[in-house]
Amino acid sequence: MTLTQVSQEAENEEAPMFNRIIARAMLKTYKTGSLYVLESLMNRTMGLPRQQTELTTIQEKPIFVSLNLD
Repeated sequence: MTLTQVSQEAENEEAPMFNRIIARAMLKTYKTGSLYVLESLMNRTMGLPRQQTELTTIQEKPIFVSLNLD
């Protein structure tokens, strides 16, 4: 979309509210040069990308202490 099209969508009273919110976020992102606003909106609406975490555990052998009292 061009900047003009995004501006028109943001101001269009007949457009769905979701479209208008995203269009306004795109305009704010364009003006500030930061993707934070758009990224946070997309994460809230579409969900965060899948992130995998690898868990590894180290099993240590137990230490047995013997006491000789002789």
